[in-house]
Amino acid sequence: LELHAGAGVLGLSLLGVLPAGARLLSTDVNPRCAEAFRANAQCLGLESRAAFEAADELAAAGLAEKGRFRIVIVDPPRRGLGKEVIARLAATGSVEALLYLSCNPTSFQSDAEQLLGFGFRLQDLRSYDSFPGTEHLE
Repeated sequence: LELHAGAGVLGLSLLGVLPAGARLLSTDVNPRCAEAFRANAQCLGLESRAAFEAADELAAAGLAEKGRFRIVIVDPPRRGLGKEVIARLAATGSVEALLYLSCNPTSFQSDAEQLLGFGFRLQDLRSYDSFPGTEHLE
């Protein structure tokens, strides 16, 4: 499951290296992302294994509650995921790995503390200076 997927770059990249039985459901609040997502999936030969749904993060987290998603990928806006989304993801009990790409260290810290409180473990943390000369990090 991928939240805040945009055109699906992260999720489709991961899907491409997972076993053939793996599936991806990518979500984004912007329905216009669907066309770019489908084009990317087709270009990568993954269209039969990948789907896109226009949904806000709470609805997407609700999908996690209904499905058995072992891996969740999130790339939230600068404000982060927030308490309610994190609680819904944690409540599934099925998430084995959460890949979190953040563009705001402050909101990531808050989200990470909440995730740790729900029993998630931080295994790896890296920062990338994608915008040299600014205070922004990925």
